[in-house]
Amino acid sequence: MEEADLIDRARQGSTEAFTRLVQLHQARVRAFVSRFVREDDVADDLAQEVFISAFRALKDWRPEGAFSSWLFVLARNRALEHLRSERRRRAREASAFRLAVSRWDQERLEAMEGREESEGKRMEALSECLRSLPSHSASLVREVYFERRGPAEVARVLGRTQGVMRMTLLRIRQALRRCLEGRLALSER
Repeated sequence: MEEADLIDRARQGSTEAFTRLVQLHQARVRAFVSRFVREDDVADDLAQEVFISAFRALKDWRPEGAFSSWLFVLARNRALEHLRSERRRRAREASAFRLAVSRWDQERLEAMEGREESEGKRMEALSECLRSLPSHSASLVREVYFERRGPAEVARVLGRTQGVMRMTLLRIRQALRRCLEGRLALSER
């Protein structure tokens, strides 16, 4: 059966004819949507929503162009709605996250009241431990924790694997923890 016949039958209410139209165009509509929406599940859902919209609007559709072109217009509009909604949602979540972190920081600072001196000793001990690190370890700590380069980036620059970099950083943190505990224990005597 020709596409035009399927469209006519679907416009008259034939779900079988519309199902056949979906089968004919489903892969292309989904591929179109997935060019803009990277998550497979979301692209599937959006493509399905495009066909639901098409089914509802089919009686009002004016066949001035190809049926597939009309479906792509619907797909484009639906993908745009989704992406705009996602952008707004992420902005709200980011704001909520920043607010939560700010509250957490404030609570941590308030909880430190009266412990400023011990925290000062702790920071001084940590500084001494950092100064006692071998130069290559100190360089890694500076790159990752102070200059905020990701371990993957540092590993790539140094020609190491990410696994080696993670293990190296773990060992450095363990050495710093032991050093810090030792220095704090000495200062309490």
